[in-house]
Amino acid sequence: MSIVDYAQVLGFAVGSAVAAGLLAALVLRLARRAPLFVHVLVIVAAAVGAVAGGIALTAAGMYINDADTAVALAVTAASGLVSLALAVLLAMGLSRDARGLGRDARRLGAGERVEAARRVTAELDSVQ
Repeated sequence: MSIVDYAQVLGFAVGSAVAAGLLAALVLRLARRAPLFVHVLVIVAAAVGAVAGGIALTAAGMYINDADTAVALAVTAASGLVSLALAVLLAMGLSRDARGLGRDARRLGAGERVEAARRVTAELDSVQ
């Protein structure tokens, strides 16, 4: 590959990442009152979209035949979908703990006794 080819691939990767990041920033701004779970998913989707977009653009530009491009895009799509599904599963614990912390804060504000609970992250766990 020539330096021009490398520059083009790098441009695809950077452009895809910037586009995914800007779109995610817009969605997060519009959904700023959405649950933590939604924010995590948007962030993961942006990361997956940045990589998938870079691969898709590069694949379309460099593969010799359509079959190779289709395989690269299918692998990228499958990996992206699995990544998003994993993010959903992993974000559930974080979201559950954030809701629990909010519930405990409301109970504490109402004068009720609240027992300390183990939380999934150090930041949430430190709030006792």
